[in-house]
Parts: sequence; structure tokens; C-alpha cells
Amino acid sequence: MDKTEQLIEKTELLLSQIEGLQQSIKHLYNDLRAHRTELGHHLGRVRHAKKPPSNLRAVTTQERRAAPRRKGNPISVYISNGTVGAEPFEGWVVDRSAGGLRLLVDEAVEAGSILNVRPVKIHPEFPWVQVRVKSCAQERNSWNLGCQFLYKLTWEELQHFG
Repeated sequence: MDKTEQLIEKTELLLSQIEGLQQSIKHLYNDLRAHRTELGHHLGRVRHAKKPPSNLRAVTTQERRAAPRRKGNPISVYISNGTVGAEPFEGWVVDRSAGGLRLLVDEAVEAGSILNVRPVKIHPEFPWVQVRVKSCAQERNSWNLGCQFLYKLTWEELQHFG
């Protein structure tokens, strides 16, 4: 068998595997749709019941975040308070969402402060992104800053923060 025949055979095998995976995805999608329908009917019955089932427990905390938070590999960033002549300091993005970042830094920063943030490993033309510090909490010898973007970032800009 020559190289061309081997490549053709390998291609046909891979195409066959793709078709199998597509079928599996189709079955999973149909199962998911059926489950969603069943769940919707069940939740409708629970909502209209006079007494909720005993196996349901009340949710005591409410998520105020408009976009879900994502963890990921920490990303090293430069942080500047915008003061002329002040050297940027380094911090780490430890989680992120479409609405903001949680930064880990060495010094406390007052809530309400406006900071400029940009990834360390990025093209120098990448713009500084402005955030408002919403919270500052000590964690061991560091500080967690909950920060909100001052303007909506594009998907491409968000990707640079992990």
C-alpha cells in the first residue's frame, strides 16, 4: 500500500469517526431537549403547588452580577491609578466576567477609585482599560479588588484578560 492509499484510508476513517460523533451529538441534543421540556413541566407544577416539596430548599444568597464570573489561569497585569509620573504596579486577574475583573494586588486600594489595567504580555498598542474598584478585601498578605469596567469591552479585548 503506498502513501496515497494510506492517506485516503486514514481520511475515510476520520470522516467515519466524525459522522459517528455527529450522530452522538444529535442524540444528546434530543435528550437535552426532552429533559428541558420535562423540567419545565415539573417546575410549573412546583410553582403552582400550595406547599413547595420538602426536598426543595430556599436559596439564601442572591447573585447580583449581571454576567457570570469565570475563573481561569491568573493573568499578570499592569495597574495604574492614572497619576502623572506614577509607575504602574503589577497585579493578577484571578477571575473575570463581561462586567469586570477580580484583581489580586499587594496594596489596598480604596473602593470607588478608578484604575487603568492592561495585560503585561500584550502588544504595547493595546489600550489601558478603565475599571472602578467596587470592593477591597484582604486575603492573607494580598488584597482582592472587585473591579467593574467603566465601559463595555469587545470580546477580543476581554480575551486578553483570560
